[in-house]
Amino acid sequence: MEPIQIRSFDKPLDIRLTDQKIVLPSEVQTKIDQHWQGLVKANPRLSRGEVFTVTSVDEDENYIHIKLAETDYAHYLYSRQIGELGEYTVRIIHPAALLITSDNMLIFGAMGAHTGIPGIIQCCGGGLDREAVTSDGAVDVDHTMHAELEEELGIEPNDTRVKSLQPTYLKFGGPTGKMTLVYTAKLSVTGKQFMDDYSTFAESLKKAGELPEFDKMFCIQNDAAVVDSFIVEHEGAFNEFMPILLQTVSRS
Repeated sequence: MEPIQIRSFDKPLDIRLTDQKIVLPSEVQTKIDQHWQGLVKANPRLSRGEVFTVTSVDEDENYIHIKLAETDYAHYLYSRQIGELGEYTVRIIHPAALLITSDNMLIFGAMGAHTGIPGIIQCCGGGLDREAVTSDGAVDVDHTMHAELEEELGIEPNDTRVKSLQPTYLKFGGPTGKMTLVYTAKLSVTGKQFMDDYSTFAESLKKAGELPEFDKMFCIQNDAAVVDSFIVEHEGAFNEFMPILLQTVSRS
């Protein structure tokens, strides 16, 4: 397994969705289908939509070139939760945003019980989908990031609370081999102000019959000692890239 690495985002990504669709051996597909049936029985809200898996990564002096092929969410969850798929392991690339408030607090959350990864602590973010794919096959990661911020946190495009939103880190490696493009969203409001806003947003979703993506939001001081203590307290509950991301940001 390649160790988790986080590096500064220093060159643009050229992400392309190919026409390839992943075809699995029948015995592998059967295992995935059986696992999916169990997941849906426990959580009928799950949806078996498309997922794009990385088939190649090539880097030159100007770009990081990434090619994607289509599979589905059942394949992705089996790969993440059960593993042991070898060459058929799903390796996604996805954007995620760490919020930093005007009083230097870090904001992220724990996923809801109705999601595919309940209780996992991570940043706002999500997988790429067809809405982010342009007519020539290029993938607009910014589009996905803006959509996830609006859906999960109530931060709309051109939201006046956002002073800046830019890709800052790129994560490689780890047990799933996924790639994460980490944005930092610097806010003009304090941690308390944002948390109050989020509570209002979450209540509006519930009144509309929807469930917030996060069961719980965290707002912690951007300080190395505070971050280290938080990581120890919540050991085992993190998305794989979160501890090293929080430590990197708190020490920068």
